[in-house]
Amino acid sequence: MNTIFYDLRRTFRSRFVIVMMLIIILSAALISYALTNPGQNIPKSQRVLNVSTLFLIVNGIFSVLIPIMAIFEGYVAYGADRASGVLESVICRPVTKTGVLISRFVAGMIAIIIALAIAIAIIDATALSYYSKSLPLQDIAALFWIYIVEGAAFLGLMYLFSHILKSQTSLIGVAIAVFLVLDILWTTIVTLVAFGVFNAGSSPSKFISIETVMDFISPTGYEANMLLYLTKETTAFVRSSGLGAATLSVNPASYGVTLISLALIGIAWMVVPVLLAYMLAMKRD
Repeated sequence: MNTIFYDLRRTFRSRFVIVMMLIIILSAALISYALTNPGQNIPKSQRVLNVSTLFLIVNGIFSVLIPIMAIFEGYVAYGADRASGVLESVICRPVTKTGVLISRFVAGMIAIIIALAIAIAIIDATALSYYSKSLPLQDIAALFWIYIVEGAAFLGLMYLFSHILKSQTSLIGVAIAVFLVLDILWTTIVTLVAFGVFNAGSSPSKFISIETVMDFISPTGYEANMLLYLTKETTAFVRSSGLGAATLSVNPASYGVTLISLALIGIAWMVVPVLLAYMLAMKRD
C-alpha cells in the first residue's frame, strides 16, 4: 500500500502527466463550448442534445489523447527506468519486482481516471445547463468504460514492451509505431484489408462484418464497436462508380457486437497486456 501511495505522488509530480490531464480537461471544455451552438440563438425549448454526435466528437479527440497519455506515461513511469536500469535500484529496496509494476500501473490508471472524471463532469454539466438535461447514466458509464479500457490497454502494452525491449530508443520507437498502427492508422488499415484481402467493396454488410472483427483487436477499434453498439449506426465504405462512405443503421448483434462480447473483450484488453508484463517480470528478471 505504501508503494502505491509513493508511486501516486511520483505520478502527480510528473509534468507530462499534469500537462496531459490539463489537455484532456481543456478538450472537454472545448467540446462543451461546441455543444452550446455558439453564434446561434436557439430557444431553450428547441434545444436537442444529439448523443450520437456528442460521442463522435468525444471519440475523435479522446481516442488520440488517452493513448498518448497512457503510452508516454508508461514510458516515463516504468519503461525508461526499466531500460536504463534505474528500476533495479528500486527493486533492491524491500519492494518486489511485481510490486513496483503493479503500483506504478495502478498509479497511472488513477491519473487517467481522474482526468476522465473531470472531463466527463464538465461535458455533463454543460449538457445540464444548456439543454436542461443531463447525459443518460448509461452514456456516462459507456464513456468511462471506453476510455478506461483504452487507457489500460495502451498502458499495459507499454509495460509489456518494457520487458521485451532493452533500450530506451527501441522502446520509444515501438511506442510510436504502436500508437500509429493501433490508433491513427487503424481505420485505414481496416479499410485496406477489407478491400484488398476480402474484396468487400461491393457489399456493405461484408465490410461491416470484417470491420467489427478487426476492431476488436485494437483498443481504438474497440471504441468503434462500442459506438456501434450504442448508436446502432456505422460508416461503411462501398465502391460503386467510385469509393464512397455511407452511414448505415444496423443491428450490432448481427455482427457479433453484443454487451457480452464488449464486456469480455474490454476486460481482456485491460488485463492481458499488463498480465503478460507481470509474467515476464517474474520469469525474466
